[in-house]
Amino acid sequence: MTMPYSPSRAVYEGNDAATRFPFSFKVWDASQLVVTLTSPDGATTEASGWTADIGASGGEIVYLHEAAPLPAGWKLAVTRNMPFTQEVNLVSASRFDPQVIEDALDQATAERQQTLEMMRRAVILPATSDKSPQDMVLEVYAARDDAQSASSAAHAAKTAAGQSAAQAAASAAGASAAVAAAAATAVIAATAQADRAQGAANVAQAAAGAAADDARQAVAAELNRASSEADRAQSEADRAQMEANHAQNLANVGPATSDKLGFVKIGEGIAVTEGGIISVPPPPEIKLATKYGAGTVIVGAGLDVSGPTEEGQGLPAPGTLSLAAHLNESGEKYGKGDSQFFGHVKLVDDFEQNADATSGISISPKGVKTAFDRLVGIIGEQVITSSRTWVVPETGRYQITAVGGGGNGGAGGKGVSGYNEDRTWELHGGGGGGGGAGERTQITQTLTKNASYVLTVGGVSGASSFGGLLTARGGGGGGNGEPATGWSGEELRGGYGGAGGTSYGSAAGAGSAYTYWGGGSGGSGATSYDGYYGNGGSGGAGGTAGWAAGSYPGSGGSAGRQGCIKIKIVPV
Repeated sequence: MTMPYSPSRAVYEGNDAATRFPFSFKVWDASQLVVTLTSPDGATTEASGWTADIGASGGEIVYLHEAAPLPAGWKLAVTRNMPFTQEVNLVSASRFDPQVIEDALDQATAERQQTLEMMRRAVILPATSDKSPQDMVLEVYAARDDAQSASSAAHAAKTAAGQSAAQAAASAAGASAAVAAAAATAVIAATAQADRAQGAANVAQAAAGAAADDARQAVAAELNRASSEADRAQSEADRAQMEANHAQNLANVGPATSDKLGFVKIGEGIAVTEGGIISVPPPPEIKLATKYGAGTVIVGAGLDVSGPTEEGQGLPAPGTLSLAAHLNESGEKYGKGDSQFFGHVKLVDDFEQNADATSGISISPKGVKTAFDRLVGIIGEQVITSSRTWVVPETGRYQITAVGGGGNGGAGGKGVSGYNEDRTWELHGGGGGGGGAGERTQITQTLTKNASYVLTVGGVSGASSFGGLLTARGGGGGGNGEPATGWSGEELRGGYGGAGGTSYGSAAGAGSAYTYWGGGSGGSGATSYDGYYGNGGSGGAGGTAGWAAGSYPGSGGSAGRQGCIKIKIVPV
């Protein structure tokens, strides 16, 4: 069972009645207990003559102090006294009794709990302290000595203070007579001083009256000046209000429209006199443009001139001359563009049309994207992981890579255990060998558009091929681990590891043989030269036998990875 924490100490105070003192911590023998007594004057001794009744998780001490119950004022403590030894000897390859192991662990736990209880009653220095326990004890002793010295000095000071108080009482009687004489002299001097102060107060009152009159006159003058300033400020405010009202009235009028009178702004082409009269100047004489001089032009066929535009429409501005929209199925009417002349061209989406620079035909953005997608699809490497028939998309030189399937890892051998001739035996199985890697082959071949090839993709240990042009062999499976042999008529031994499978990449690892502690580990699967496809599977671990008689199967090996076919076009 488990052993939860319990305090390793029980403390009781005497009451002239109690003789039995229970404790709630586990011990295995009375020798693992100590009973301690402390007298009323603080003397501590180890008790004797007590007996103990020990139970599963505690017990009880029976004690008589001088043939009587523990007196009041005395204290009794029951604590653990573990021996701090380890007497359990576990022999290798023998059967272990769980109860013996658990008792050893419980006693070790009791020792730690005892140590913890003692540490909690000790003076513990902080973890960051640079003092030793000896330093701390010396400081405590020094503080005790200083306290005793201070107590002695205080007692001496108390005695001296009593003597000084007696001397002070005698001096006080003589001082009393001196105080009476000084008081009479002080009364005379204070009377003279009061008379002088009254005269000064009268002078100050007269000066204060004069100052008050001056202040009243100054305040009246300031009030008159402030009133004048307020009147001028009110006049300015009234004038500003009138101007604001006038501006508001003008703002309410707004610009003139076809339905309302209002303000107008003189624009270009309108004349205004100093008297406010507006008129339209006469138009200038029209002059037609020639190739030798500027002038008015007449819009002919194939041309267009923009009219008035609404605000926000942007260009073109009104009056802009430009080519009018014109279309024709014949490229000759408006001038066909070719490798020699600028002109009109026809756009097409089909990039495979057999048209040259003299045809006046150009490819559209859609046609360019289609051609780009086709080119990227051919150049990018295709990885094919299932058998199929493949059709060549474009004539060109292709790099073809075939990878065969990797072999499975071998299974681990079984372990067995039994009982014979008064002893048990456990024998473990060997680990399975790793699977071999598939072969990787590669050619570069010119292929014709629309030609078809049968592609075979190898599964586990299977071969991959590209038509009759290329083949890659599959890797071999790893050998199974050897099972452990039993006792009945057979040699008593564990199993050896299985061999690694035939590999066309890195070498497959062999499974390891059984060990004293358990089954052998499986061998690592081989890695193909592709690095991913065609890798071999790992071997399974050998079975580890348990205590109970029987058969313990090993782990199965992991599967090898399938092969593939990789195709990509390469530059000529």
